Amino acid sequence: MTRVLQARTAVLLDGQELQRVLLWAAAGIAPTALEEALEHASKTLGYLTGGEIASASVVSRAAVLPGGAAAAIEPRHFVTLPLVAHGRVIGVFQLEGAVAFDESDLLFINVVVNQLAVALDRYHVQRALEASRAEVERANRRLRDLQAIAEAALEGTTFDESLSAVLRAMRSMFATDVAALLLASTDGRTLRRRMSIGLNDDGDAEVLVGAGAAGRIAASGTARSFDDVDNLDGVSTTLRENRIHSMLGAPMHARNRLVGVVYVASRDRRKFADDERQLLELAADRIGTIIENANLYEHALAAIRSRDAVLAVVSHDLRNPLSTVQMSIELLPTDDPELTKPVSIIKRSVDLMVRLVSDLRDVASIEAGHLAMTIRAEDSRPLVRDAVEGVQAAAAQKSVRIDVRLPERELALDCDRIRITQVLTNLLTNAIKFTPPEGSITISLVEADDHARFSVEDSGSGITEVELPKVFDRYWQAKATAHLGTGLGLTIAKGIVEAHGGTISVESRVDHGTTFSFTVPLARRVG
Repeated sequence: MTRVLQARTAVLLDGQELQRVLLWAAAGIAPTALEEALEHASKTLGYLTGGEIASASVVSRAAVLPGGAAAAIEPRHFVTLPLVAHGRVIGVFQLEGAVAFDESDLLFINVVVNQLAVALDRYHVQRALEASRAEVERANRRLRDLQAIAEAALEGTTFDESLSAVLRAMRSMFATDVAALLLASTDGRTLRRRMSIGLNDDGDAEVLVGAGAAGRIAASGTARSFDDVDNLDGVSTTLRENRIHSMLGAPMHARNRLVGVVYVASRDRRKFADDERQLLELAADRIGTIIENANLYEHALAAIRSRDAVLAVVSHDLRNPLSTVQMSIELLPTDDPELTKPVSIIKRSVDLMVRLVSDLRDVASIEAGHLAMTIRAEDSRPLVRDAVEGVQAAAAQKSVRIDVRLPERELALDCDRIRITQVLTNLLTNAIKFTPPEGSITISLVEADDHARFSVEDSGSGITEVELPKVFDRYWQAKATAHLGTGLGLTIAKGIVEAHGGTISVESRVDHGTTFSFTVPLARRVG
């Protein structure tokens, strides 16, 4: 092209990457003439794009094409055309001729410029795709690194082992000599090292938030790197004694409070990249959540242990006095009309307290996994009969009819007879409470594969959709019957059934009654 048109200089400027400048000069063109041509092209690009374009000083970064240079030239004839793609200017191409260009020259130059615009646009698209791929790869690498940290946290059987595994993974991930974790005090004013990998001492004294390297990281609220910690005031003696020079750290937060600081450090002087800073921030968030959850779990365990201790004391210390009161009541005369009503009230109150103590003991045993049971083959009919007879008096007081539907052949259950009778009694008692006078309750038993399925269906008021998921919760009671029990019966029933390897469920519609069903493993079939 330059030979055909007798060109003296040619300039190609990339509007998106201004450092990309392609220059060409014919033999005999002086360097100053080439600089002036570049200046002219730069000003034209600036005018077309409405921005400031670098001056001719960029010649020092330009790729000067072969041609040579010798002397200045006069007069000068420039044609400068924009490179347009998708309706916007992406660069300019300028050609300087030895003589003025005619119309056919301009048509030829215009065709070339169109091809250059297409090529430059494709180059930009390719660069954008490469940048996107690089960003996706960085994101995938961060995800893999975070996954490695999460997996490391699951390695240990104790909290300390998990922290150690996480720090080892981080030290390898960042290719550093040290990884350490400091926890914040309750008031958030100081930090103390909880664990480290690669440091040679047992621990630091407290570090004030805002002082030293770790303290500055905690106070900043974001990840920070230090290329040379020797230049910082208040750096701990541990870092100096371990010859630590470079550090990258991030604060850990959970529930809007400072949990601590995690950092990686190197004995070499190095600069940490932005990607590494972002990764450590993400890792710090994960570790902070892990630590907070571990603390909450420990607090929950402590509360459970305290509760179990209280239940054990209550159930043990109350049981004997209540038994004494029960026996004493039986000795009171029953033929004295003045004592009949008070004795009856006392007896009912003591029975309720005995039941409450028994329920508390059962709940504690179920939750601890220590529910005492004797499993053996038991006939189903006697279980149902005992449960029905135990609640018949309460049903008769409300004129509630109890229907029993059993299979023709006896089913043998693999169960603890007393415990399954307790489940049936709890369900029947619950049904009686919800069934209105003159209502009915149906207890049925069917064979379902290798299990027997019991169902207790009532014609009561039903349970709302809002309350239905709560029926097996401890101390839950429907508002209408909140004063008629301890609220532990269904919880205990669920625990007993699950201890047998069965399941329990409930179905209910308001004003259409409720059905509780549970399964018990079959031992054998009789008859």
